[in-house]
Amino acid sequence: MRDFPSAELLVVGREEDRSYANELKKQVSRLALQDRIQFLPEVSQQGLAEQMGEAFVFVLPSFSEGLGRVVLEAMATGTPAIASNVGGIPDLVQEDINGFLVPPGDEKALADRLRWMLEHPTEAKEMGRRARDFAEQFFSTATYVQGYQKIFEAAQELLNQRGTNHTPSTF
Repeated sequence: MRDFPSAELLVVGREEDRSYANELKKQVSRLALQDRIQFLPEVSQQGLAEQMGEAFVFVLPSFSEGLGRVVLEAMATGTPAIASNVGGIPDLVQEDINGFLVPPGDEKALADRLRWMLEHPTEAKEMGRRARDFAEQFFSTATYVQGYQKIFEAAQELLNQRGTNHTPSTF
């Protein structure tokens, strides 16, 4: 934090594990970082989008995730992501293109990637632009329809291999 005196950390969301959250808050107090780290309660989707849009970088250091939709939401606001290489996150975060992936629990890798973002603001902003482009493509109507078309084609292929001739509309 000494190297980046204006950097702040916002932790946003519901406290799923109160004892863990309280321990984090105690650490922040012990390290005298109250003016640099804020714990914000759960906010509306609109409020979350606003917070993400104002952020320089979004970080999700999870040990497990399904799709990691919150990463995609951050990317949609033009914010590059640093996230754990777990679950569906590697399908969203393209290394060195729209963000960075780190091994879960690897604090040094996370710190190194965060430092890189802060030391390279122009490149980080470009990553954010590419993140937004990716999110727009991922959520496009054409991509959505194309995905379902592939599912129907694969299902029809499977049915044909079994020797039955059903159309997808008869499922």
